[in-house]
Amino acid sequence: MILKNIESKKIHESNIVKDDINNDKLKYTLPYNNLLEENKYINKVKVEKCRNIIKILQINWNIDEHDLNHRLKTAILSLKKGYNIDIIINSKKSDKRFELSKREKMLKNLHEKMLINGDERKPAIGTINGLYRLYFKPKNCF
Repeated sequence: MILKNIESKKIHESNIVKDDINNDKLKYTLPYNNLLEENKYINKVKVEKCRNIIKILQINWNIDEHDLNHRLKTAILSLKKGYNIDIIINSKKSDKRFELSKREKMLKNLHEKMLINGDERKPAIGTINGLYRLYFKPKNCF
């Protein structure tokens, strides 16, 4: 029989183990650190809770490379925390047109960076000429 004195703020726990041969005598063991196991459990619970939350990233086709990288960093950080990510790429209503080759290159770059830290939740929807939606989930998600 193992009894533990558990306090949420303390790192060390003291274990008291009853001796099998002499039931009257108590054996004291060295303090055991459960902090790593507790952190793993807390992270697992966080990922399970975040599974239903969807973060949406809205960008347009004319976005600058630096701005795209900055927004992707925040999206990747959310993926690592366990959130689902929806990326919506829309065309701005302006006369300024982007070449299709640049759009394809941007889409490929975005897709590769997101797949490093996550998986596709469902297939992408849309066209390169207009609205395009990408869906991602964390890699460790069940």
